[in-house]
Amino acid sequence: MKLFRQMLLTGLTILSFGICRADSPLQEHPVEPYVDPSQLNVPWGSIDFYKQPWRAYMETKSGYDFLQGIGINYNLPGNDDLAVAALANAGFKSMRFEIGWGSVNWEETGLVNQNRITHLFHLFKQYGIRPNILLNGHQGRPCPMINLNKTIELDAAKGARMLQLTDPSGVVPWHTGLGYLTGYTAAEVIITSIDSSGYCTLSKPLPVALTSGTHVQLNNLKYMPFSALGSNEYEDTANGWVKYAMLIAKQLSDAGITEFDLEMWNELNFGSAFLNVNNYYSPPAVVYPSTDFFKQGGHLWDVANRTVQAVKWHYSGARVIWGFSNTSYFRTPQLSLPPGIDGQSYHPYGTGLRSFPSLYQGRSVGTAFVPAVHMRRPEGWASDFQQTESLMRLLNPVTRSAKPQWSTSFHHYITEHGVLPADCGVTDEATAWELKSKVAIRSLCFWLNKGIEHVDLFSAFDKNPLGYGLMPANTDTLPSSTSPQNIYSQPLRSIQTMTSWFSESVPIANPQQLSIKVVGLGDQFNIFEGDATHPALGARDVFTALPFQINQSKFLMALYTMTYDILAPTPDMKYRLTIGNLNGPPINIQYGDPVKQIWRNVNVVGYSKNSVTVELSVTDCPNFLVISTSPQS
Repeated sequence: MKLFRQMLLTGLTILSFGICRADSPLQEHPVEPYVDPSQLNVPWGSIDFYKQPWRAYMETKSGYDFLQGIGINYNLPGNDDLAVAALANAGFKSMRFEIGWGSVNWEETGLVNQNRITHLFHLFKQYGIRPNILLNGHQGRPCPMINLNKTIELDAAKGARMLQLTDPSGVVPWHTGLGYLTGYTAAEVIITSIDSSGYCTLSKPLPVALTSGTHVQLNNLKYMPFSALGSNEYEDTANGWVKYAMLIAKQLSDAGITEFDLEMWNELNFGSAFLNVNNYYSPPAVVYPSTDFFKQGGHLWDVANRTVQAVKWHYSGARVIWGFSNTSYFRTPQLSLPPGIDGQSYHPYGTGLRSFPSLYQGRSVGTAFVPAVHMRRPEGWASDFQQTESLMRLLNPVTRSAKPQWSTSFHHYITEHGVLPADCGVTDEATAWELKSKVAIRSLCFWLNKGIEHVDLFSAFDKNPLGYGLMPANTDTLPSSTSPQNIYSQPLRSIQTMTSWFSESVPIANPQQLSIKVVGLGDQFNIFEGDATHPALGARDVFTALPFQINQSKFLMALYTMTYDILAPTPDMKYRLTIGNLNGPPINIQYGDPVKQIWRNVNVVGYSKNSVTVELSVTDCPNFLVISTSPQS
């Protein structure tokens, strides 16, 4: 049997295999060491444009786990049968879906859109989708509520602390508020008292003038905003929240779904007024203790703790995820999270245009060198030290597994990550679809290799092709008889191609850890230029190798240049790579591009019983080197 052979796939010759001898050797630029723990050595809070903290470690991850981690934020308004089938067939194994507390009916026996949710859960079960249900209390509809349409009796000036309604019926002091006066807040100003003639006292000054005869929407909130731990008001609201979480868990279980995630809260930087009752009162209604809300002794830590204990007592396959970390990664240390909690989530983003040094205008950066560079990077800002703290501080193997008391394991999630083409300056559809394809492939490969367990891309759908959505803009209106394959956008085709190369993956508890030696060949380009006292950052410094083990005889390595500006034309880079610690001699090698849907050339220049040396070109988007071996007994 020949040690090396050619393989045909989809009618294409994959590999021209043989020893390569160049007529004139290219200049060599070794990257030594490629894996460099010192890349993480940046003082806390400091800016650094040279360090690449993701190069502080390299791990060969399970291809099976990679597939299980590919998720998406499911946000279609309908056509669920077609959409879920298409996404599942493209390779998505998890879906994040928000069911806000305000979706619970007043009686707390079900959901206001119960039929659709029940059907969606059964679709998740049918297609083997692990759901991540976002539990959230957005201030626009924070909890079960009843709408009251009322009319203003007398003019009320902006800043007034009283007003009169023509009809006081149905108003419940401390629970009823005037909604949507200046924004999407269900009870922007709460009524604290009302008499039989309709005179109301208000929790804070009226933010707008209301004239006689004006129709206003009042909302009765079943629960008051979160108050201080230990108060009766807090107990009532916290118990209502836990009841909501248990309702969702039961409905998932009733649909036959035994393994699921419940993510507590979304981003704190918007829609989160309901977490603090004082957002609705001036002067403040309560005095909170000095303890941080998000640490033990704080009311938000406490309600998360109650949720964990209630859900996990009844549903052993459930994970409760701390979502307060989505935009505040380091606020509560992992070891200080509620006992038994299963993980936390992040929203790195930062994929839109960021221009330096103008982004730092008016900000002290100490002695850090700030280059002139535009950044539109698919991995987002959290992979490095250029804007704020790097997620690599939490994801590297030394710190990643730290877990709170009683937690059997701890999992890291990215529950939103994507790109808005307009934020990158993109105005045409073709460029937008290619951009979204590259962002999806780069971010999935990178984060699922570097310590994140699930990545939920944002998002499945947008009516505007220039929006976040990865599915065609008409998906919600297509006939249900449409074949899922016929609605694949470029991002979905790219993801399906990529996942097909992982299709032989099997569960592997302890993957074989590959090693790599990297040598840049020939002309080099720079990511950014230096100055008289600071060097440039070369493309080889951001060469990215992400290894996976598919099964006992197959490995896959995603290779690319982590360019800072994904829209800037960049030349391919040539490398010589020696990949070691294989479990046997290589018998076949393939090298594919999932976005362009092509196989690329790779030259084998040496091999041994457990290593192979190849020369190939690397682009700004992952190409996949697939190595089949003959395992040694």
